[in-house]
Amino acid sequence: MSVIDGANMTLDVRYQFNNGPIETIYGWPSLDWWGQATIWTNSLTAPGVYTFVAIRNTFNPNWVPVAASVTVWAPAPPEPTSLSINPTSVNPGQAYTMTVGNGANMTIDVQYQFNFGPVQEVKAWATLNSFGQAAIWTDPQSPPGPLTFLAIRNTQYGSWLPVSSSVTILPRRPTSLTITPSSVTAGQGLYSMFVGNGANMTLDVQYRLNGGAKQSIYGWPTLNPFGIANIWPEPCTVPGNYTYTDIRNTLDTEWLPVNASIIVNAAAPVVSSVSPAAAKRNSSVSVTITGSNLWCASLSTSWPGLTFSNILQSADGTSVTATFNLSPTANVGLASVTLNARGLTTNFTFGVTSNTPPTISGLSPSNGGKGTSVPVVITGANLYGATLSTTWTGLTFANVIPSTDGTSVNARFDISPSAALGNPPIQVVTSAGSVTTQLFSIVTTTSISAKEYIYLGNKMIAVRTATPPQP
Repeated sequence: MSVIDGANMTLDVRYQFNNGPIETIYGWPSLDWWGQATIWTNSLTAPGVYTFVAIRNTFNPNWVPVAASVTVWAPAPPEPTSLSINPTSVNPGQAYTMTVGNGANMTIDVQYQFNFGPVQEVKAWATLNSFGQAAIWTDPQSPPGPLTFLAIRNTQYGSWLPVSSSVTILPRRPTSLTITPSSVTAGQGLYSMFVGNGANMTLDVQYRLNGGAKQSIYGWPTLNPFGIANIWPEPCTVPGNYTYTDIRNTLDTEWLPVNASIIVNAAAPVVSSVSPAAAKRNSSVSVTITGSNLWCASLSTSWPGLTFSNILQSADGTSVTATFNLSPTANVGLASVTLNARGLTTNFTFGVTSNTPPTISGLSPSNGGKGTSVPVVITGANLYGATLSTTWTGLTFANVIPSTDGTSVNARFDISPSAALGNPPIQVVTSAGSVTTQLFSIVTTTSISAKEYIYLGNKMIAVRTATPPQP
């Protein structure tokens, strides 16, 4: 700075920085005997235009307007020359080191791609140390994939330097598994899986059911941001002790051994009715089975000639419909059918009737008196599911029970006191046809010897004549 008549003077100065507000410095600078001062900038001096607008002798109150400027340039910052990364693969939550050639104490901008997606640019990605290095810590929740750096530059200056350096973020790995509660009822509750380091992770799992062979499920379950999955066992879930033995991130290959169990409970199936309860040979009939806990039912039987198809169940587990297929040579009788629901079983019976009409060979006793009720056994063939009817006034039937082998029918013949005498036509009806018999007679009461009927269950096994008491 050269000031006319300023020899050995100390100044006050007023200036503007980059056309900003006027600022004042008092007692600066001190001039030599030629009226000059050499001003040294330093690393803290802000680059820009300094315009001096007034000066005065620091001992004089009067300002002298001036117009003198100096431009302070920032030194050209260094530019990076290379980029290397070590190691080239890390687990989420670990760090990798970036080394930048000529990058001592530099802050760098970067351009990169993740998983070969769109190019992204980030300013001030990292500040390097005096060796041009920076440790970059990955987020513990980082998704897996390659992170490829395409270009870097000094964030303060310079053009982009093309580079090609990558670091691969490995899939996160679970660290633990716990389950609560310890038991649940299928279709009625849930259990929760808690997975260490499992936020938003999808697992593969391996488990054993009741200590059996190890089984695998891939891509299940998907955990929430807290590493938790709520599992609802469906009504069809097979009950038992499920022990999880191994888990892994479905994107990884390394299994983590674990030991966590859940007991799934389920109620046994109950059959309350079967409709229709029987069908004849050489037919297919739709049967409805009602009850409770009938989810995911299957049917089986060892009865010759009986098979099942079109098995469907209601959503609430209270009914099952199925087609019962009976071959032309199916055994006649009560077939035992097993219903399996979720591994639990129950049995019920289904009648297989002949497609041959019934025949009658006899009735015992063969008569009954007016005003009496007589237990009668009708014998013959193909009598399964038989019903009785008649048009004879005064004769009705009760407690009609066909035998399981179709060879007899037990019934009570109720004869009113006003019933007509004679041989009433009695019709025996089955699903295969009907037959009418008149082998039973209604007689006067005095003409009938007193009899005692001896039964085993519902079947009469003996008849004997009782001796009337003497007057």
